[in-house]
Amino acid sequence: FMGRTLDVWSIVQHLSVRRLVAVCNQNGQSPIAGLGKSALLDAVHRTAALHMQMRCVGVRVGTDVQDCTSWLLALRSAVQLALAEEEWLGSSARKGCFQPRPSGSARRKCLPRRQLRKTLQELPSDEELLDSLCHDIGLLALQWHRRTTAAALAPSTVSRGDAMLPVVSARNSGCDVLLMVHGCDQLLERQPVEMQNAISVLLRHCPVRLVLSSRSRMPGPGCGQFKVIQYELAGLQPTDAARLFLRRAQRPLRWKEVLSCKNHLAIPKVEDENAPVVLQKETEKEVLQMIASHPALARLKGAPLALIELASDMGHLTLTDLACAGHHHRTSQSPQLPQLPPAG
Repeated sequence: FMGRTLDVWSIVQHLSVRRLVAVCNQNGQSPIAGLGKSALLDAVHRTAALHMQMRCVGVRVGTDVQDCTSWLLALRSAVQLALAEEEWLGSSARKGCFQPRPSGSARRKCLPRRQLRKTLQELPSDEELLDSLCHDIGLLALQWHRRTTAAALAPSTVSRGDAMLPVVSARNSGCDVLLMVHGCDQLLERQPVEMQNAISVLLRHCPVRLVLSSRSRMPGPGCGQFKVIQYELAGLQPTDAARLFLRRAQRPLRWKEVLSCKNHLAIPKVEDENAPVVLQKETEKEVLQMIASHPALARLKGAPLALIELASDMGHLTLTDLACAGHHHRTSQSPQLPQLPPAG
């Protein structure tokens, strides 16, 4: 992870004044994968938790999430897991000693799993899921506020049916929960209106901020209820791309591989072209720009995943071989496999 410090800072600044940030690929509908959106969200997660003192909850949307209902179930499952951890941490702090984590049966009571939900005859409606999710987010914000401030507050006696009381109390405490939702591509394409309505309810009734990741921009105007910060993520800068490639390369890069593209202008004389490339303070910037301008790296447009895969192929191939052969990373090669003729 490198070259994303400015992106992390920008998203954190947006979260300080806005409540919804959608991280997408640059130019909106670009299908390029591997730009590092998940790694960026993880970095924002750490920054918000350490510097903004927010209770962060990470949610990774898997292939089993097919509609808005399953998306809300995934959110509620993650929030309830965080709520169980806060209750465990709060009880340990009050008793002044380390307490074992809740057993499996105790955690299942507060964290229903999607596999158990499938065995039920009827799933709850979206309205019931939103009410339950708002209630759990309010309780999580309250417990986080109480634990961080170490205030001598009375234990909560809120009933499950009164869902808005913890939400109002959490809002008065000024404590927000940050939901980091990874991978909302297919869901935003299939049910954009349902997703916008659910997000609108969460933002209006919960002390929560949202960061979503998707390859394309979030469609629609947000039903007029909230403003979406569309943060377009581009590839790494050339020097950062060269640094990432050098760190992940399976072997030292040699000068003759770099000089073969003949794009060197102001590089110092190299006595031995078979010697490995060594970055020095005086010529570090020029050498990194020279490596980044090599055709093998320039065509990747700073995509971190493609750079890592290219570096992993450096064990038995040279940089010149990869550039001449028009090497493509593994993700572009996978669709060609079914075109092979059947055996026999």
